[in-house]
Formats: sequence, structure tokens, C-alpha cells
Amino acid sequence: MSDLAMVVLGAGSAGATELLPSSFVLEQEARPILLIDCGAGVLDAYRRQYQQLPEAVYISHPHMDHVADLEKLFIAACFNDKPAPRIYVPAAIVPRLTRMFDNHPGQLAEGGANFWQVLQLVAVDSGFWLAQHNFRVTPARHHQLDFSFSLSLPGRFFFTADTRPIPEVLHHLAAGGEPILHDVSLVANPSHTGIEDIKRDYDARLWPRLYLYHYYAEKDAALMEAEGFNVLRPRQRLILPAERTSDVVTA
Repeated sequence: MSDLAMVVLGAGSAGATELLPSSFVLEQEARPILLIDCGAGVLDAYRRQYQQLPEAVYISHPHMDHVADLEKLFIAACFNDKPAPRIYVPAAIVPRLTRMFDNHPGQLAEGGANFWQVLQLVAVDSGFWLAQHNFRVTPARHHQLDFSFSLSLPGRFFFTADTRPIPEVLHHLAAGGEPILHDVSLVANPSHTGIEDIKRDYDARLWPRLYLYHYYAEKDAALMEAEGFNVLRPRQRLILPAERTSDVVTA
């Protein structure tokens, strides 16, 4: 039996308010160890699910539908006696997040609260360790160069983040049969993958491993399911493959 599961908090695009912005929780033995992205409404959904603040958050990119609730998390953590939540951020986007959230003094009238102290910033490059897992961070193709970053555990899962198709990345970095959580919508645009992109750019043998998210409405999900694709929905729990001996990294 696998010790890891991925829980869907939100499966929607920026305008899909009923679906919540795309966000996930990695659980280990039914305990949350990592929140992936933190857009508007996500923190409340997390607290309803787990009755606590997240201890660790991965931010894939600095669009507001993926980071807006960092401000709410900052406020909650200021008045919480627990250790500072760790925010794992690809180094390339740290300056942008700093300009968004920490570019003025006096975040609170009470004073004495630095944003990246209340929330413990952990800048990462190609990966990071958490809960004895070695996560891999790789650039995606979203909006502009070095703006969005995928997250994966080899053999366990690959989360694309917001992206255009990345067949060359998946060929090399998701070759262990793991499920691939992939950004998709019915219609492609310069920043996101469309369902026709999936059909054109990915080998059909890969399609059963794709779990699609970031769509606009339930009717879109139903249409993609009718074509035989796996579609993720809020509150769904995806059991991840068990760790193989060949995937174990020893320090």
C-alpha cells in the first residue's frame, strides 16, 4: 500500500470560482505534508479539511490564483503559536513574490512582523528535501521564461503546474509510470495547454497517466471525460504509487 496520496483542494482556472483555483495537498499516511499553491479560497478549504494551518507550501508561480492566500496565511500565522510555515519557492520567482508581498513596512498595525519571517521563505533551485522525500523542481512553459515550475517525486507523481505541453520534460522526468497532474482547458492559449494540444503533442500511450485540472467549468470536465481522459475534481483523493526500491535516495 502507498504511503502517499494527493488530495485535490481546487481544480479550476482563475475564473472558475466554484472549483477553487488549482491547488493540491500531498498527504503521507493521511497526514498533510505539503500544500501545492495557495490561491484565493484555498487556505479556508485547507483549514476545513485539516483543522490547522499548512506547515509547508510549494508555490509554482506568482499568478494571483496561485498565491493570493499567502497574505491570509501571513495574518493567520502572525497570531499562531506554531512554528512558521515554510514556503518553498523556486529561486527565479523570489524577487517577484517579494515585490508582491513584502515591499512595504508595517504589514500589521501591531508592527514587528516581517513577511518572510512569519512565513519562512525557502528558496529552491532544482529541488528540495521535505519529510525525507527529495522533490524535483523543473521549469514549465507558462506565460514567460522561468515563471512557472513543475514539482515531482520520481515514480510517485509529476505536477506540471500551469504550462504549455512539455513532452520532452515528461519523457525524461516522468518515465516511471507515475500519475501526471496536467494543466489543461478545452481551448488552448499562449499560457495554457488545450485538450487538442494533449492529443497532438503527447503519445496516446501516455494519456491514461494524465490527470487533468485547471479547467473552467464542470461541463468542460465532462466533455474531456467523454473523450476518455482522467479529470480531477475538488475533494478527490488520488492514491500515489508505492515507492520502489530503485527510487530510494539515501543520504
